Amino acid sequence: MLANLLHDVRYALHGFALRPMFAVVVVLTLSVGIGVNVAVFSIYDRLMLRELNVENPHELVNLVAPGPRCCNVTRTGQGTGDETFSYPMFRDLERAGEPVVGLAASRMIVAALGRDDSTAPGSAVLVSGGFFSALGVGPELGRVLGDADVEGPAAAVVLSYDYWQTAYGGDPSALGRTLVVAGRPLTIVGVAPRGFVGTTPGERPQVFAPLTLEWFPERLRTPLVEDRFFFYAYVFGRLKPGVSVEQAQAVLGTAYRAIVSEVEVPVVAVREPDVVEDYRATSLSLVSGARGQSQEPELAKGPLAVFFAATATILLIGCVNLANLMFARGAARVGEIAVRASLGAARRRLVALFSVEALVLAGFAAVASLPVAFGVLRAIDALQPPDLRTGGAALDSRAVAAAFAIAALATLVFALLPISKLVATDPVRALQGSAARAFGGKNLGRFRFTLATSQIALSMLLLVLAALFTQSLANVARVDLGLRTESIVTFRVIPSLNGYPVERQRQTLEAIERELRSEPGVTHVGTAMVALLTGSNWGTSVFVEGLEQSGKQVVNANQIDTGFLATLDIPVLAGRNFTAADTLDSPRVVIVNESFAQRFGLGSSPIGKRLSFESPEQLDVEIVGLVADAAYDTVKGGFPVQIMTPRAQANRLDNGATFYVRSRQSPEAMLAVIPRVVARVDSSLSVMEPTTFSSQARRT
Repeated sequence: MLANLLHDVRYALHGFALRPMFAVVVVLTLSVGIGVNVAVFSIYDRLMLRELNVENPHELVNLVAPGPRCCNVTRTGQGTGDETFSYPMFRDLERAGEPVVGLAASRMIVAALGRDDSTAPGSAVLVSGGFFSALGVGPELGRVLGDADVEGPAAAVVLSYDYWQTAYGGDPSALGRTLVVAGRPLTIVGVAPRGFVGTTPGERPQVFAPLTLEWFPERLRTPLVEDRFFFYAYVFGRLKPGVSVEQAQAVLGTAYRAIVSEVEVPVVAVREPDVVEDYRATSLSLVSGARGQSQEPELAKGPLAVFFAATATILLIGCVNLANLMFARGAARVGEIAVRASLGAARRRLVALFSVEALVLAGFAAVASLPVAFGVLRAIDALQPPDLRTGGAALDSRAVAAAFAIAALATLVFALLPISKLVATDPVRALQGSAARAFGGKNLGRFRFTLATSQIALSMLLLVLAALFTQSLANVARVDLGLRTESIVTFRVIPSLNGYPVERQRQTLEAIERELRSEPGVTHVGTAMVALLTGSNWGTSVFVEGLEQSGKQVVNANQIDTGFLATLDIPVLAGRNFTAADTLDSPRVVIVNESFAQRFGLGSSPIGKRLSFESPEQLDVEIVGLVADAAYDTVKGGFPVQIMTPRAQANRLDNGATFYVRSRQSPEAMLAVIPRVVARVDSSLSVMEPTTFSSQARRT
């Protein structure tokens, strides 16, 4: 059998050498369809299928407690708000669950990383003492963090392998040096193993620091490790040997309900009485943690479905083309088949021969598809849509296997009918010179016509989809955003990453504004806490004077300076803009948009109305301005209800500010100037996300 197989392979290669154009056209046609599908598969594999590269990932569980949170919730791409826990709750559950599960917690943050005389923005994962042990991960060099590292103030840090290589050149003497993380000097005690990125696939943290690190500068009145109502940590665990998920959930669930009922509900009843019953009813669940902690799978479902639909259509067009080519090649080979059949060749042997030919073509197509897949992945990485980050998706062995599997399956399925028709050739008619009648006659002609029609229809479908997509882009370009995007560049600065106190943060932002205004050609400068048209948003609850409302009403908010509205050409319809007189020592004021006034029945002149962010009894904030509606987080979906507060009245500036600079200079020239301007104010600050505002709008 092996001898027959080798003979058939040599025969197939000889035939392709005699008619190379047939082989080239088939391989190129299939390689495109296979390549785009392999690229999407590699992303799907990483997001939906792949387990963490740790010891026995099936033993890992994630903790989830669906329900309301009081009173501060901050989440990341690790999961939803339902998956966040306070540090005290985590420690309570860690102790209660010790007999059945080893719990650990983590939190991703953006932080300034300072070493020697340089500071740069970076990413860190704050981890509990049991983080590395729960994952079964040891050090590449030195040691990992343990329980002793979280018992007191944060003092140690572990580098990721990649950061150790890029920042320290893989030098073992990095151990013992000082690395400043979020303004806190930490001693480097170890290096994580190569390829280890934590529990969130797709992220590339540079360092692992203790969960007790106070990363919120001048955050609130209570330290993180004591605040039961600051939900920020994501908790997972490893089941102890012989313990089932149900047993662990019973133990942890009982402890969780007791803590909520006895410790937290009495406080919630005072702070947010409207949610106390829902809060009391929250329960704890354990779900599989084998694939880590990430929102990406849920966010990627829609985009992946669209990608798969498009790539499957491309592959189908290639396969229909393959069938047509095989039919054409079959018609030219009826004489050969007739001779073989006349000499006694069995039909099964002929099927095997031509199936091997098809599989050889499939192999060539699979190999040729790999560069196509790599190029598609590179293109997706460059576009980087907000809800589908490839996070390092690559052509690994699973992707290569998928390429050969898709190629073999598609080729055999769509070559099967031509092969069956070919081996059924009537040798008598073929030898008499009637090739058309010998190879299927009129029925075959009708079938080939159907294939050709299907190919045209599928191609037209792709053209229609492309036209609709182009039209959508054109519509987005014409949409009224309610603000100006031309001649504006934008960038972000976060002084809090350097650990500065809030007053120094404020002074730094003001100094950057002054320096920018002094630049030639600059006409307007403004800032906002929430960067517009990036998909980011900030929701806050409000209570409005004279409005009967059941519970709190959540609206979109932003924190702006006095130059923001003028820079973006957002008109003030009534009242006034913020001024230098609106400070921490003056009465609290806000500006609302038209949608806000309509939502709360304030009419066309809400000036003087009062509201509160805390309770309906404390109406201590006055509306001083009404502005026209403008886009907020995206160019789609209409204008949201929005409220704006003055940056000068903020007692926290943890998120820094996104600057908007309107200039008569070209955008390229202005973007080149900005780093120098920021460096004049503070050379340790990083300029983040510099771009033109118009290009930012196009990306959303």
